[in-house]
Amino acid sequence: MDDEHTFATWLRQQTIQAGYNLSGARSGGRSQLAKDAGVALTQVMRALDGTTAPDIGTQRAIAYALAQRLDSDQHALFREMLLRSGTLRPEDLDLPEDWAAAATGGIDVIAAEHNIAPENRQLFAAAVESVAAAIAQAQQTGRSGSSRRR
Repeated sequence: MDDEHTFATWLRQQTIQAGYNLSGARSGGRSQLAKDAGVALTQVMRALDGTTAPDIGTQRAIAYALAQRLDSDQHALFREMLLRSGTLRPEDLDLPEDWAAAATGGIDVIAAEHNIAPENRQLFAAAVESVAAAIAQAQQTGRSGSSRRR
C-alpha cells in the first residue's frame, strides 16, 4: 500500500471519528469537512480518496477542523497528519522510527467506533490497558486464557 492510500485510510478514520458521514458520495460529510476547514471540496475528496496528499496549508486546515470536533490538541493532530502524509519524516522532528505505534489515538478511534462518550474514554483506555497487561502477563507465564481445564 502506498503512502497516499495509507494516509487516506488514516484520514478517513479520523474524519469518521470526528462525526463526518462518509457513507456515500452524497452523505454530506466531505462537503461539511471542506466547509469547516475552509478548503475546496476537491482537495478534501482527493485526500480522502488517496489521489494526492494535500499541501501543508490544506493539511493544517483539515487537522484543525477535525481537532475541534474531536476535542483534541490541534497541533498534535496536525503534526501526526504531516507525518502520516509523508510531508515530514520522523527524523525531521527527531522522533523514533516507530512513532506511529506510540502515537495516541488508537484507543480513541476504537472508543469512538463503539460510541464511548468522550468523557468516558479515559476509563475505557484504562480498562483496555489493564486487560492487555493481564494478557501479556499470562503469555509470559505460559498460561493462555483460552485453555481451561474441565
